[in-house]
Amino acid sequence: MQAVKFGLVLLLFSWLPSVVQAQTLCQTPLHVAYNDWPPYSWSDEGGEPLGLDIDLLKAFARRVGCALEFDKMPARRSHQLMHLGKVDIMMGASKTAEREEYAHFSVPYRLEQVGLFSIDDGGVVSLGSWQQVLDSSLKLLVPQAGWYGEAYESSKRSLAMHNQLVESPDLLKSVQMLSRGRAELAIGDALSLPFIASQQEKVHLFRHPLRLTESDIHLMFSRLTFDDAKVRAFNDAIRGAAEDGEIATLLLKWEQISLSRIEGVSQQSKGSDEPIWILAD
Repeated sequence: MQAVKFGLVLLLFSWLPSVVQAQTLCQTPLHVAYNDWPPYSWSDEGGEPLGLDIDLLKAFARRVGCALEFDKMPARRSHQLMHLGKVDIMMGASKTAEREEYAHFSVPYRLEQVGLFSIDDGGVVSLGSWQQVLDSSLKLLVPQAGWYGEAYESSKRSLAMHNQLVESPDLLKSVQMLSRGRAELAIGDALSLPFIASQQEKVHLFRHPLRLTESDIHLMFSRLTFDDAKVRAFNDAIRGAAEDGEIATLLLKWEQISLSRIEGVSQQSKGSDEPIWILAD
């Protein structure tokens, strides 16, 4: 009996370090800023935050043992408040030297890809290289803000001279203009563009094999509220979620919701009542 009691005491004390660490790391909820960027983050009619990045951050915070409070605001204000230490975490961030002045960055937790799309079954031949785009007479829709890779940047002037470039204010406008025949092609985030098309405009897009860019995406942590221990804890949580497949499971979930396709034709075009979607890799 004494041996059993001693074993229970040892087991209890083995739990204490992790409990104490969680309490020390997060004595109060962490404030997370987000904006509308479906399917990564947005809010439902009741104000509840949704999206891939929301789900991923919740998974990481659960592993660390920290509570979260989400505040929806414009991206510029999010950065300003992180400067002041009033926002603890931002999601979906690319690492830059300017941002490193006021924020720590986590290890990468997903990739961001910029893809090339056309209307599904719209008759556009599959394009696998940027040169094929340049050699075609197809018009290309591009949102005004954003980075779309060296190939696009070096060709921007030529595309404009040949009347192939059509700029749009944002991804939603790109989809609307594409569906109205203002252009045959559109470039944009490989998950967000088809999601917006299918969910908001009820338009299904074909994703061409060409990838314009692929970059690491990180969490940002305020330097005023996050010390090295907190950063390490979240990095360990990200690595753990990657190793046990939780990140992959959530990515697959949102890829399925986005109805993103990379090749083939829908079963519907062959006469079936229901389309079958081939997910982007």
